[in-house]
Parts: sequence; structure tokens; C-alpha cells
Amino acid sequence: MDPGNYGTDIQAGASFNYGLLWVVWMANFMAMLLQYLSGKLGIATGKDLAGLVRESLHSKFDVYLNWIGAEAAAAATDLAEYLGTVIASYRSLDPLYWTFSSVSSAIQVSSNQDPFCHIQ
Repeated sequence: MDPGNYGTDIQAGASFNYGLLWVVWMANFMAMLLQYLSGKLGIATGKDLAGLVRESLHSKFDVYLNWIGAEAAAAATDLAEYLGTVIASYRSLDPLYWTFSSVSSAIQVSSNQDPFCHIQ
């Protein structure tokens, strides 16, 4: 569980009180267990987990299926953090400001003007 997910956990805690606290504890415990076992595996074999999984798979289809699953899991984690940032930005700043600044930046870039000319 990465630090980006704690915001979601805090929001869920605000909605459900302590009813979902076991999820946070279990996720942290499982993350620590996986790190511990991966460390032991690396010390014992001198290889990482991804390399050993690759060696254990026999067909290219299994290798690609495993790769797609790992990429999907990584993308899902990144998507949650990205959406959290977007929602926080949207709530904390006026969307009209972002629209205006984006349009004015596009006009300045397209007209090849120095955007900081008024500062000089």
C-alpha cells in the first residue's frame, strides 16, 4: 500500500468510521509480508521475483499474460493516484481559472511571444 492510497482510506474512514480499518491493517500486513518474502528469495537465490517467475513460465503466452496482468495492476494503482490529484485540484481551484490559463498559454505559445515579457 503506497502513501497515495491513505487519502482514500481516510475518506472511507470518515464515511464508515472504524468498519473498514481491518482493510488498512490487512493491506499493510500483506505488503510487509510480500516485501519480507521477496527479500528472503533474493538472498537465497540471488535473483529477483520477476526473473524467477519468468524462468518458471514455459510458453510465451504465459509470459505475455503475466506481463499484461502486472501492467494492468500498476496502471490501476497509478490511475487511483492520478484521479485523486485531479479531484483535489478541481475542488481546491476554480475550473474557470484553469480554462483561462490553458487558453492564454496556448495563445502565447502559438504566437511565439515571450510569456515573461511583461516581467522584464
